[in-house]
Amino acid sequence: MTNRVKLVTVLSLLTALLLGHFTASYSQQRHKVSNLSKKFDLVIDVQTQDEHRVSGKFSIYRKGAKRPFQIIRHNETDRRLSEDNPIFVSVSEKQNGKWSSVYFEDFNFDGNEDLAIADGSNGGYRGTSYRIYLFDRSGRFVFSPSLTRLAQGPYIGIPEPDRKMRTLEVFWKSGAGFQQVERYKVIKNRPRKIYEYSKDSMAGDGNAYITTKKWVNGRWRVWNKTVKDENQ
Repeated sequence: MTNRVKLVTVLSLLTALLLGHFTASYSQQRHKVSNLSKKFDLVIDVQTQDEHRVSGKFSIYRKGAKRPFQIIRHNETDRRLSEDNPIFVSVSEKQNGKWSSVYFEDFNFDGNEDLAIADGSNGGYRGTSYRIYLFDRSGRFVFSPSLTRLAQGPYIGIPEPDRKMRTLEVFWKSGAGFQQVERYKVIKNRPRKIYEYSKDSMAGDGNAYITTKKWVNGRWRVWNKTVKDENQ
């Protein structure tokens, strides 16, 4: 084999490898979501950047419209969106162990559906984290930093709205020995903590120390209780 033939062969192999890498690194998926909202449809265009990162373009349509009225782009989103058939469910399915990459939910209890979009794995235990966008008077979804904080670590998953009590509930834990539940009222589109329940059994003395806090008349009321740790 001449040097020229060898060079052509090597270049051909390198080209094939680069093209294969490019195709694998930039594979694309499109998902149409119409089951989450009564008012809106969503078209998600996902691009796999590398083995660790997936980006997404989220085009929001009013039901029956042919053109989106708003487009939101995330440099990073849920890797599950790179799969062929990701599930799209409501927040209530979180109790059944089913998590969605996007949610339409009224997070500020103003009667309008808001939008939560996964922005990677920044939640507790490297779980899915979200950015929350509130539907405002201008008819667009506007990013809410304060509510988004409740959908990032250390909290696990999306905040769960209680429509009757008009509160948001979040949960986080540290190993098997500590867990905490928090509830928030949303006042002028900002969350304010009104309840906290924690259970701490990390002392290793066979006990679990329970602390309950409630915001009452402008101040915190605190109750402490010690119980036998059922896990020991």
